[in-house]
Amino acid sequence: MKSGIKHFILKIEHSTRTLIVHSLIILFRLLFFFRYPASGNTFVEFHYSYRLGEKTIGNCVRGVCNALWDQLVEEQLPFPTEESWRAISEGFKNTAHFPNCIGSVVRKNVRVLKYPGSGSMNLNYKLFFVARMAVVDSNYHFVYTDVGAYGKDCDSSVFQNTNFYRMLTDGRLNVSQPALIQ
Repeated sequence: MKSGIKHFILKIEHSTRTLIVHSLIILFRLLFFFRYPASGNTFVEFHYSYRLGEKTIGNCVRGVCNALWDQLVEEQLPFPTEESWRAISEGFKNTAHFPNCIGSVVRKNVRVLKYPGSGSMNLNYKLFFVARMAVVDSNYHFVYTDVGAYGKDCDSSVFQNTNFYRMLTDGRLNVSQPALIQ
């Protein structure tokens, strides 16, 4: 066999092997991503089941979450335009008889384990929480969401620390002009 052909075959074999390894890596990342929330197991339990490090499993789950967020955020949670704000306002006017409303703000606490170095910043009523703030339209669809505020903070403090509040006060939300209530 000529050396050029042998080199070509070995190159194809190597690239096929590399493709298989990369496919398995992607498969395992997706496996951990779907099994983690579905099973309720911790990374430690996955560590014993799959004989991989806890940090490796955590990095797989976080990596897939970040990749999904980057790919889907513009499609699933687009930044509202002036027309969409107007449609949201019409929705509140028609369904709730609440004119000129561009969203309903809600804050929920998500219970977490105390993480190192957090002190009592997330402590709220003897439990640890991270605050989640969201703005929804009249059909309960998310318009804006913010996760990660301290659980000890009151609603107004959480709201004032969001990008939504800063954009609202700076006039960068593209909100339609005020209209008379009829």
